[in-house]
Amino acid sequence: MRAFSLLLVLAATSAALPVTTTRQRASTALPNLSFFTELTGRQLLSFVKNDTLIRALRALNATVYPSMSDFSDERIEAIRYLNHMNVSVGAWLVMPMAEGYWFNEMNAFGAKEQIAKFVQWADSADLDFSRSPYGKVLLLDMEVNRTEMESLVNRNWIDVARDVAWTRNIGHYEAALANMSEAVRQAESAGYAVQAYEVPLLLDQRAVKSTLISRVSGLVDVADPMGPSPSVSSVGCLYSTLTEAGLASYVHSYKDSAVALGSTGGINGVSKNLLDWPHLARDLLLSRNVTENIFIYSLEGCAVRGHLQRIVDFEWSAPLPSVNKLEVEAFNMARAALREAMKLDCKLHPSLCG
Repeated sequence: MRAFSLLLVLAATSAALPVTTTRQRASTALPNLSFFTELTGRQLLSFVKNDTLIRALRALNATVYPSMSDFSDERIEAIRYLNHMNVSVGAWLVMPMAEGYWFNEMNAFGAKEQIAKFVQWADSADLDFSRSPYGKVLLLDMEVNRTEMESLVNRNWIDVARDVAWTRNIGHYEAALANMSEAVRQAESAGYAVQAYEVPLLLDQRAVKSTLISRVSGLVDVADPMGPSPSVSSVGCLYSTLTEAGLASYVHSYKDSAVALGSTGGINGVSKNLLDWPHLARDLLLSRNVTENIFIYSLEGCAVRGHLQRIVDFEWSAPLPSVNKLEVEAFNMARAALREAMKLDCKLHPSLCG
């Protein structure tokens, strides 16, 4: 994420993308929409018992992905209620906050245990995660360690330097990848299709068979189709609140998988920059033109800001918004430069590359 953040800063220095239109139009079909929510079990139970919310979710045939940040009775009741109201639910699995929250190199050793806890909890409560367009699904949130991200945001450089030094060890990364691959097999043996929420820079790393981004950031590329877990499908984080050019640059790479748009706000969001409706509408059209699988962060953010009903009434056949070609070209040049840097790293350290 540190490398990702640097690239985003480079690409985001120009003006915002203009929202002008062209003659091309997006697909008219309603996509497979999914909404992330990070509400606690108690908050989620109160939140979903809302007729207006349920009507909107049913009209969109949407799937709700609650963050499994607790395995509480309230979360069980909320999931059962959504199923009872004919709203499909997917499982979005994270680690305990004290252990870094998002799955990464520094906590991958605990992934199998966390999945075992989730499976036992879901089975004992007889929870139904099988109604989504992806089947019975478990999404693993693969990002940097959250405490490391907070150190970076707070400019705690001593902690950042310590974490970088630790993750640069290729042995640590190889062990983390092996642990995550075992965790994937464990989830699949329990009947779950596995998805990985990923930083799109990993696409560039895969293209040159490098491990540089993972070694620097601690990101574990569990969805690499040439890796040990080829069955894992990707959900690419294309938040235009991070960089607008990045969405246009990366979206076509996720044609056969899924993209995640945001952020509209959430209780655990790091970014304070939130999507307004015109920008979310633009992102929806650009994404729908490429893929039928769209995730949005977050359900509560969309509901509070009035976006959810706007999505229900959305004109999916509207003309596609244009993008700033110069900004996208600049972003693509930065990606190309990063790939060249990774190729050079592979020449200098061939044993660290595939």
